[in-house]
Amino acid sequence: MLSAAASSRQSSRDIWTLADVATLDSRTTDAAHAMLTFARRTTPSEGGPAMVRARAEQLPFPDASLDLITATLTCRHWHDVRAGLAEIARVLTADGLFVFADVDPLAPRRR
Repeated sequence: MLSAAASSRQSSRDIWTLADVATLDSRTTDAAHAMLTFARRTTPSEGGPAMVRARAEQLPFPDASLDLITATLTCRHWHDVRAGLAEIARVLTADGLFVFADVDPLAPRRR
């Protein structure tokens, strides 16, 4: 399982709670070091996800290697939404599930 943003840890935590944590290979990615640091502080180290610094547009995982990917309230922070979605499609298995929730991915980012 991959959560494509450390800052959206609540939805990921809900999924980890529902899954069999003993057999779940979970990872969280975020491009921001600060978000990964925050996630490390707020996520249990026992049975929690591996934290990986990576942008959605360049995921460091093999093709068709992940069964479940979540991306919640994150794509507005991606530099290239189409490239991020293409990367997710690349690493998702053929029968995998992509859970995506965002307010408005085309809205301008706040500065």
